[in-house]
Amino acid sequence: KILAQKLEEVKIMLRNARSDFRRDIDKQKGEAGVSEDDIENDQNDLDALMKEYAEELEAMAASKEKELTTI
Repeated sequence: KILAQKLEEVKIMLRNARSDFRRDIDKQKGEAGVSEDDIENDQNDLDALMKEYAEELEAMAASKEKELTTI
């Protein structure tokens, strides 16, 4: 139960960080030297990175849950 709560807290932190970074990326719109393609690429990179972290968290939680239930 505690593991699920901690996992959810970390997921919320990731979502908040993603939101902050997305806001920073969006602020670049209209700036000199920043194309729409650059912004789209940055957003895609951010989404891929966050997905990777979320998958790692799920794997770690599953591993820890298995470890705890084995004892």
